[in-house]
Amino acid sequence: MQNYIIFNKYNKISITKTPSEIEKNPNDLLITCNSNNLSNYNFTPFFNNDYKHNVFILCDDISTEEVFSFAIKDLKFVKAAGGIVINELNEILFMYRNKVWDLPKGHWEEGETIEQTAKREVMEECGMLL
Repeated sequence: MQNYIIFNKYNKISITKTPSEIEKNPNDLLITCNSNNLSNYNFTPFFNNDYKHNVFILCDDISTEEVFSFAIKDLKFVKAAGGIVINELNEILFMYRNKVWDLPKGHWEEGETIEQTAKREVMEECGMLL
């Protein structure tokens, strides 16, 4: 059984069949999905800034794969890459951008391998050659 955790700029969306894995804070949203109500849900607002709290989707009599496929059906996917840069002291490079700590990453450009994209983005965003 596959669990899904989707991270985006605004929140985390967890899709699971295991209620014990849900660590819900008071502002988080818990949705129970089943084969009768799945088609009634519009998950799109959870992937943008309309909803800034974590979302937990508990799958009742339906597979997590089916809920995941339904939840992302209207999303546009963009090829991107980034990197985790660790120095000799085992410190990880982060950047502070838009009031959030983040790893360097960015969009893939035509003709690049995904590895080339990752290296270029680290160089462009942090000024480091890899």
